[in-house]
Amino acid sequence: MKKVFQTLTVAFALATVMFAVSACSSGPSTKISLKSGEYTGEQLVTLTAEGKDAENADIYYTLDGSEPTKASVKYDKEKKIHLNYDCTLKARSYLNGGQGPVSEATYKIKESKETKLSENDRGLLLNIRGSYATEDGKNTITVVTADKLITFNIDGKKATERPFTVDTPEGEEGAHGLTGTLITQNDDGEEVKIKVRMDDPYTDEVYFNDVKYIYQG
Repeated sequence: MKKVFQTLTVAFALATVMFAVSACSSGPSTKISLKSGEYTGEQLVTLTAEGKDAENADIYYTLDGSEPTKASVKYDKEKKIHLNYDCTLKARSYLNGGQGPVSEATYKIKESKETKLSENDRGLLLNIRGSYATEDGKNTITVVTADKLITFNIDGKKATERPFTVDTPEGEEGAHGLTGTLITQNDDGEEVKIKVRMDDPYTDEVYFNDVKYIYQG
């Protein structure tokens, strides 16, 4: 009888451990929009819970490498996390008493040096501010020149409010600010260079990487 009782006790203990492990991993996973890497200037990061009923999950995160708990900072789904220093981001989603696995990304942020804009730079930025789309609507670009931020969806590669720098040619070719290159990163942290050409500043057409886009407003 004693042996049977011991067997039942062990089985109950194992069941308790399995239930606890299950409860700890029963929540949705958390997606971090920006992968680990080295970046220049302030970066914007979004957190998204993924899985069944994930839209109802709460996400908590830390920036010092510690494990996130419900005592950590709660992520505001209406905002982005602004990062301008080296850090390790860890995030976890909670839903209906369950918690998901910890997602992690480590960033090295280099200071962005403010560069003086040439007259050609200013001319190009003045001409291309606003939103654009290809004629089939599949590719889009929005340039906010005042804050030097760009949002785009080009052939499946996306960027959401990424800072950019501008490079225009010197001399007669760039005298009217009609050609140049925008240098930025997509949401995967890859460098992207977008060639810009305007054949006529008084039309709604701009060529990005030699593809015609139409001004949307």
